[in-house]
Amino acid sequence: MSNSSLQSFLRDVVADPWCFLLYTAFVYVAIYILFVWLLPRDKKWWKRTDYVWLTAAILGAIPIVLENRQEFSNFVAEQSLGAAKLEYDFARQQAEFNATHHCRTFERSKFSPADFDEVVAVYRQACTRSQGLLQGFPDWITDSPPVLQPLLESLTQMGNRILDEDFERLRNSIESYESQRQRLASARDDSEPSYLREVLTSMSPILLGFAIALRLVRIEGEIRSDA
Repeated sequence: MSNSSLQSFLRDVVADPWCFLLYTAFVYVAIYILFVWLLPRDKKWWKRTDYVWLTAAILGAIPIVLENRQEFSNFVAEQSLGAAKLEYDFARQQAEFNATHHCRTFERSKFSPADFDEVVAVYRQACTRSQGLLQGFPDWITDSPPVLQPLLESLTQMGNRILDEDFERLRNSIESYESQRQRLASARDDSEPSYLREVLTSMSPILLGFAIALRLVRIEGEIRSDA
């Protein structure tokens, strides 16, 4: 029998409430006959069984913790996906604004500053960079949100206060998006089912039933050892 077939059998049969009760009762009777009737033990031995049934109970309860973690991770992933999409849209809008604002046409007038030509040259450089950033903006993919970290390398200082503030706002937007994207990726990883969880989930009814049966037999065993 393959592992998947065995796990399916344990899930469909042992995990059934009535089968679980019958299994627990069977284990109880087996342990009772063996260690109370046939091989009676002293009180010290029964106390040491705490290590056994407590370990079995803890292992049997771990799947509940893992399932709760998976459900919480699914919730965090849904919330992070929505937040990441908002941050992505905001960053792209900021990139579109920069590409439009930095590529505007300048005309010299009597009110132009003395360094008009230098300002125009800086804006032309900023225009080229902003258009490149916008063209390099990857499309949004829900199943695999794009990585914007490489775009941050193009956000250099221009030596102009207004331009530097524009690029700094874009930088902050991209960094906020990246933070949400990484949180989303982490939550999705945690929400993925693991082989360990599947195995423990399949074994959980057996472990819990054994722990309950052993703990109940221990009561009778200690009573008889004191008699």
